[in-house]
Amino acid sequence: MTYNNHDVRARRAVSQPERNRRSIRLHGYDYSRAGAYFVTICTQNRECLFGDIVAGQMRLNGAGRIVADEWIKTAEIRDEIELDEWVVMPNHFHGIIVIADGRGDRRVAPIGCTTGLGEQVDRRG
Repeated sequence: MTYNNHDVRARRAVSQPERNRRSIRLHGYDYSRAGAYFVTICTQNRECLFGDIVAGQMRLNGAGRIVADEWIKTAEIRDEIELDEWVVMPNHFHGIIVIADGRGDRRVAPIGCTTGLGEQVDRRG
């Protein structure tokens, strides 16, 4: 029996318990807008799949190198994307991705203080 991606996602959704997580998204913010976005991607069950920390340095294994290579490739194959700081850790990945406005304007306000389009963002919970 073969499954397409949709079938696999549906099976996972049914087999995984419902998580009670608080959303950290800004209520009412349109995340399809141009700007800088901080992304975190974690492995399932926080399993260390991407390498190890050795003497205070991250040592990527094969899977970790794939994560790094694919992140870099994202900007190479998409004109509207720029990458800022990023790091692969043993069980997760952090990165800042900058999405242009579709007109070739990649201007983004300082990361961490505005949305990338000039309006102030209240980061207090």
